[in-house]
Amino acid sequence: MSDGVSVTRSGAYFSTDVESGMTRTAEEWTESLAKLGAADIRATQNTTFRTQTPYARLQTEAVPEAPGWKIWDKGLVYGPWLEGTGSRNKTSRFKGYRIWRSAVSRINARAVSIGQPIIARWLGRMN
Repeated sequence: MSDGVSVTRSGAYFSTDVESGMTRTAEEWTESLAKLGAADIRATQNTTFRTQTPYARLQTEAVPEAPGWKIWDKGLVYGPWLEGTGSRNKTSRFKGYRIWRSAVSRINARAVSIGQPIIARWLGRMN
């Protein structure tokens, strides 16, 4: 005589929502990084520009763009010159502020710590 053993798998880990939850978590993390990056760039521009013209600062924004987010200056004509990547920087004394390139390294350094609470929230929902 044998008793049947029944195993029931249920809960968040076994649902089809795991993949969509992971996708939403990655999207939230990406959005957070992009918005933080745009804010970092604007703050650095505010403290770095010798001649304060808010126009360049106000053009910097984080926007969704498939497959994620991007930080851009809305195509500011003199943006490359301010950064130091324009063709005129090679022939002038002004070599650029390097604000965008330095922001990338600062955001990369903080990416894990920014993502940890987002992942923790997702794991909390999974339990």
